Amino acid sequence: MRLVAILDILIFLAITFVGNHFLLGLPSFLIVWLALISYRLITHLPIQKLEVLTQAYFFILLMPFMVKGVINSDEYYFAFLQLVLYVNIFPVLSRLLKNKKSCSALAVITCILAFLSLVFIGGSRESLIFGPNVMYRILGVLFFLMYCSLSIQKSPKYYLLLLSYVATLIGLVLTGSRGATVVFLLQTLFLLIYFRNFNFAKYVVLIGFVALFFVIFSYWDVVSGILGRVIYFDMNNGSESVRANMYLIVLDVFEAESSTTLLFGLGNESNYFQGIYPHNLFIEILLYHGIVFFLATLILGGLLFLKSRGNNFIGFCFLVFLPIIFGTMLSGNLTDNYPVLSLLLISFFIKDKKFKHTA
Repeated sequence: MRLVAILDILIFLAITFVGNHFLLGLPSFLIVWLALISYRLITHLPIQKLEVLTQAYFFILLMPFMVKGVINSDEYYFAFLQLVLYVNIFPVLSRLLKNKKSCSALAVITCILAFLSLVFIGGSRESLIFGPNVMYRILGVLFFLMYCSLSIQKSPKYYLLLLSYVATLIGLVLTGSRGATVVFLLQTLFLLIYFRNFNFAKYVVLIGFVALFFVIFSYWDVVSGILGRVIYFDMNNGSESVRANMYLIVLDVFEAESSTTLLFGLGNESNYFQGIYPHNLFIEILLYHGIVFFLATLILGGLLFLKSRGNNFIGFCFLVFLPIIFGTMLSGNLTDNYPVLSLLLISFFIKDKKFKHTA
């Protein structure tokens, strides 16, 4: 089961963060997806009928977007196929969270990734493995995988969560990203929530924060440089002005475009953005794909919330994807953020309401 736990983690990370890259002329996502299906069959996790029916239903609904991509030779629309196929990873995620061996495997993988970040930083945040905007999402997801696994298993191994917190903190700091700051605050909040019932652990956390304070104080020159990027906003800076201007573009579109265009969207190519993507998934959905698609997304989100009240797996999934959800508001487009929309589909086929961990 330990090997299965490690492979579950790796295949989950691979299909979640593969994006829209190509390998040997083929979309890397398709290669990873085929590996996922093969892996599930080998490890006795068969494809369920309801799972296939859900995919078939949404494949038909989203077919117009895929056809548009083929007609226009636009790789962007491949993301709609990605979000349909991605749902096959959720049974693996369910097994991963229930597996008692997954906690130690997560700790090892997180520490290795943090160590590699230190090795490859090279004096520049752009030298990070995967790039800073992807790196903080991976680290955040690893932390919340640990959090959910320990919570589901009611494990007393709180030290693994502390280790994961410290390791991810190192990687998050190295990214120098504002998105990483949001993820760090989320991690800190859930760390405190987790330890609220551990009397001994409360003192460990307190000592840890005191030690962190002295480290910050001792290396203030380095820390202040990182914090400078995180908290200092300059509207003359291209990265920051682009994100702020997207909200103004929304108003321009609603003032200038016809009702039909607003209902069904501008499409991927738009003169409003001048070659720059929206940097916010919600703005992207609203402007690229229209009010109809935007409202459908909100409805699916509402259904997911209602289902989560009677299905704790959905709630744990939401926690695991929190770093990606917040990341979609700052960077990436649908070709990077397809897991978020795919998450909306799981309430149609996931029936595993109560967790029982496995050996």
